[in-house]
Amino acid sequence: MRSDLSVNQIADLSALRTPALTTLNVSNNKLGSLATLRYLAGLRTLDLSANLVSSLAFVTSFGNLTTLSLRNNLITSINNPTFPASLVSLDLSGNPISTFDVTLETYTQLSALPHLVLDATPKPTNVCFGIAKLLQNQAVVCVTDSLSTDNGSSGVPPGSLYSKIILIFGGFAFLAVLYMYLLKRLFNRPNMRDSIVTCASSAYSMMEDLPTEYCPPLAGDASVTCPLRSPDVARFKLEHAHIKKLRLQATIDGQVLYLGAHVQTKVCIKVAADTAAVTATVREVVLLSALEHEHIVHLVGFVASPRLVEMAIVLEYTQLGSLERVLARSAPLDSLVKLRIVKDVATAVAYLHQHDPPIVHNALTPPYILLAANWDVKLSGFAFGHRVGASPVLQSVHDDVAPEVQYGAQATPASDVYQLGRLMHRLELDVPALIAACTASDPTRRIDASAVEHRLQELLPEAVRIADE
Repeated sequence: MRSDLSVNQIADLSALRTPALTTLNVSNNKLGSLATLRYLAGLRTLDLSANLVSSLAFVTSFGNLTTLSLRNNLITSINNPTFPASLVSLDLSGNPISTFDVTLETYTQLSALPHLVLDATPKPTNVCFGIAKLLQNQAVVCVTDSLSTDNGSSGVPPGSLYSKIILIFGGFAFLAVLYMYLLKRLFNRPNMRDSIVTCASSAYSMMEDLPTEYCPPLAGDASVTCPLRSPDVARFKLEHAHIKKLRLQATIDGQVLYLGAHVQTKVCIKVAADTAAVTATVREVVLLSALEHEHIVHLVGFVASPRLVEMAIVLEYTQLGSLERVLARSAPLDSLVKLRIVKDVATAVAYLHQHDPPIVHNALTPPYILLAANWDVKLSGFAFGHRVGASPVLQSVHDDVAPEVQYGAQATPASDVYQLGRLMHRLELDVPALIAACTASDPTRRIDASAVEHRLQELLPEAVRIADE
């Protein structure tokens, strides 16, 4: 039994439960996971090209699958997947894959596939904790268990004289490095108590010799440290031992960003890299501790040393990353998706402006608009934010700053609305009248964020109708 559901706006097929279905084409839809098809255990051919799939989870649900196409999706990380033994054809081209880790068994299976399509990569993007190997002369992958299961070959022909010499010298080199390391620990042992007190990162990364970027100068100003002792904020303080940095991702606005874990849950960890960033991160914690909204990034907590030598904020993990990243790496977004993104941003901004006193975001640009796996907006960038009447710690320097702010005036809710208009213009939304109402040169003539949200909400039904045609 065959079915062709391609070129629709389908986001969920979990209600489709047809065991007799063997061939399914759902290309050019909005499916975000293989889980939505897990009840179709009889599938042999599955085309999921040009959807929103971000992982290979649930691929083993299809025990009879022979042909699988995941071309042009949003898969960024492949972590030791397992494929059905029946698989003969796999297409993963057009995905922004930065991590490709497989077991030796999976590597052997993929190497034997009659038809495998991958994007060529000269080397793994991330560190490989195994052996980097070329897969079917197309892409370099990391075989994670090669060190323990690949007969110690490391790419050198086993039994050869050269392999034995390399292994012997490698063993001696390892012992020498281990000996020097143990000597250093023995004769130059740091005081771990002091390390915990002065560097928040040392306790959760277990690194005594920290890069200088982790230990900014002492903040020292009571006006900076006092807000963290407020009961409403202090309840978000986390234990050092519960936080772990997993992977360095970027450095932006004086903060070092990591993919991390908090009690076995993925999180984003931002560590302040200098004194100004410490102050801005404290402001970000204080603002987010008072906010609870579906389109504002959730504050998991913060980690701070007693004297604020270091400050780190822990936020919820967003699978798709920033809007800036999505715009740069994927096919152009359709009008409905862009309209929903801007509407969600406007909803969050209207919520901020309704506080007493109102909160000005001051950075409504793609780098600070995060997207969860289901394309839900999570507004971040609150290091730039401030309440009306207070001064910002960090000044926005992007191109979409309102004219009055460029000339030295304080950012206001009206300047946020200007940035909303610029965001709509950047995403090429066909709403010229609304953009003009947001970007008037006179801030007193701009509409408010609630009006922007209301107008965008009115446009959604028509956009959905057009998308469904």
